[in-house]
Amino acid sequence: MCILQDEDDLSDWENEALTMHRVYAHSFLNVSATFASDGTESLFYRSKSWATTRPPQIKLNVNGRSQEVYVVDCDLWNKEITDAPLLKRAWAFQERFLARRVLHFGSSQVGWECCEAEALEVLPNGVPFPLMAGSNCKSSMLRGLRELSCSNTSIQRSNPNLGAATTMTLPSPNEIEIFAWRCRLIEDYSKCQMTYAKDKLIAFFGVAKSEILTQRTSDQYIAGMWTSSLVYDLAWQRIYNGTPLPTALQSPEFHAPSWSWASFDGEVAFPVSPLTSEPPSPFAVIVNISDDPLGNGMRMFSRHNKASEGRCYIDIECFLLQLSLIWSVNGDIDGIMINKFDITFMNDGADLENHRKEEIEDLGNFIDLNEDPSVAEDGSLKRLAQSGNLFLVPLFATRYFFEAMVVARLGYEHEVYCRKGAVEIALNAQTGNSAPSMTRREALELPWKANKGATYLISYIESSSRQIGETGDYHRIRVV
Repeated sequence: MCILQDEDDLSDWENEALTMHRVYAHSFLNVSATFASDGTESLFYRSKSWATTRPPQIKLNVNGRSQEVYVVDCDLWNKEITDAPLLKRAWAFQERFLARRVLHFGSSQVGWECCEAEALEVLPNGVPFPLMAGSNCKSSMLRGLRELSCSNTSIQRSNPNLGAATTMTLPSPNEIEIFAWRCRLIEDYSKCQMTYAKDKLIAFFGVAKSEILTQRTSDQYIAGMWTSSLVYDLAWQRIYNGTPLPTALQSPEFHAPSWSWASFDGEVAFPVSPLTSEPPSPFAVIVNISDDPLGNGMRMFSRHNKASEGRCYIDIECFLLQLSLIWSVNGDIDGIMINKFDITFMNDGADLENHRKEEIEDLGNFIDLNEDPSVAEDGSLKRLAQSGNLFLVPLFATRYFFEAMVVARLGYEHEVYCRKGAVEIALNAQTGNSAPSMTRREALELPWKANKGATYLISYIESSSRQIGETGDYHRIRVV
């Protein structure tokens, strides 16, 4: 089975790319050359001798009785399947996730994967869960999502500062857990390799539209995210800061809006899920989204369409706090300052020698901002901050962290912005120095220090009116 991808005629690819998920989802059995690096390599890597695959046996004395046991590599599944060359490819991610049954040909043996179990030739009755650690195994993920989908009672919470809409609907603990599963999927997918960066959202389309992830019919898929969790997911962070974020209108290389994790060509991570019985109230509200941001079609993200033919955006009502940047002597961003309150937050590990330490909040913060050398001087972070066009958008706070994104005002339209990065501020941290010989109890008894700047910021947000026009900090903006 092959999709034609001629450089001068992509019509077959345009027609078939968004239907491939149906092929794999409805197949009876997928045979996967999992350990092959490309199409020129064979399925059969295993040595002709079974001795190289069969685990060794040893004799143990158990309660006075001699027993023979097999010695199995605890990382066997990952070595044979998870870390194999094929599964590092983004298009294969969709195929594996959607297929009901996959027969994997690994380096030394055949593996089995379906919606109920995983197995290897040496473990034909199933791979024990401890041997699946770190692999996000498909069977347990699907089982967990099905169980969680059975109960989706949302929480109603009142807030007198919301004006006319005094009650907001918050996700239930089960929905929060579903959000976390979806984020793990995206994190795994972001590690995969892709020949054409503009295919990233299209190759993820089948996963997003799978039945298990679309239990809520009203939950709209939008450029790699879902509307029910969008305000939380906007806090995504880059793992490899060496790769710059593209600007929102970067034609013809444009392939995703700036607010989507798919705009970054590298691995991403989401803040740790707030798994509590009391989900956090968001500080921002998504009020509108563009009509078809790869929800049901691919017009905006076609390989040959230019970015100018469509703009994927979200409209947000949020607090908009002007930022200044603090630079190191090497030209790196060491911290941020919220101008209105003169509050400074430093990146964890930043050199504080040149700063007044008594005014610095540096308790495990993470500032995901970096200068993009490909951007013109007038669009650089330094110039944006100096001209008053760089802002912090608070998103939500958990028990441990305050999460926000950083946006820049685009010069041609006053209330149009693009995402530039994210900020995670620790609300509490241990101030003592731990030692390798220290016990867990001793470590937990180290003194804790509250982040006063973050605490004040949250208090200000929660007590302020969220009526546009009543305060200079609350706005409705468009992020592209």
